[in-house]
Amino acid sequence: MIKAVIFDIDDTLLDFDKCSKSSILLTCTKFGVEFTDELFRVFKEVTGILWRNIEDGLITREELIKTRWAMIFERLNISGADSLEFEKDFRRNLVESSEMVENAAETVKYLASRYALYCASNAPAGQQEHRMEKAGLAPFFKNMFISGNIDLFKPSAEFFDYCLNNMPGYQKDEVLMVGDNLRADIEGAITYGFSTCYFNIRNKKEVTDIKPTYTITSLSELINIL
Repeated sequence: MIKAVIFDIDDTLLDFDKCSKSSILLTCTKFGVEFTDELFRVFKEVTGILWRNIEDGLITREELIKTRWAMIFERLNISGADSLEFEKDFRRNLVESSEMVENAAETVKYLASRYALYCASNAPAGQQEHRMEKAGLAPFFKNMFISGNIDLFKPSAEFFDYCLNNMPGYQKDEVLMVGDNLRADIEGAITYGFSTCYFNIRNKKEVTDIKPTYTITSLSELINIL
């Protein structure tokens, strides 16, 4: 019987596409860089590759910070903007972004009256807490497990072990992990022994051997599942 629910944050509670796009637009305006759909596509592709490397222990978050926009600018032949300063400004803007996924507020409010809610994110320290506060979601969660605070990353067993050890009174079979990342959120939680709910937020057609307990395309579906 599920008694506690752990939510990923980006693209599960907060809409990372909207948040990152608005943050890039602001940064592009400041640095005189033209914002295009192709720039945003390359940003998502490069960011995804770098984060997978972080999750695999191949690079550090600091290496992402140093290389991300240099890689993007190189691919798009953009010159004249300092990639490190662009990254810094982008991240400052991202910290202030808090656009929610559709139905996030209603779903969280409903579930918080019936389950113990937690968050788990691979993001830097301070960033997600501030964004969740701005979105008005933070009060519904008992704790936030953020990689930047604990130096552990999903999908490692050590990350999920830290979460469970800081959720007093709950057993593995009483916890549901909800997230949009099949590998970091779902496969990691399955391997650890949690029930899982894959939030296919973009309704992607994915071929995978990973078998979540549930799959949803809208957060509001959780209300009927739980």
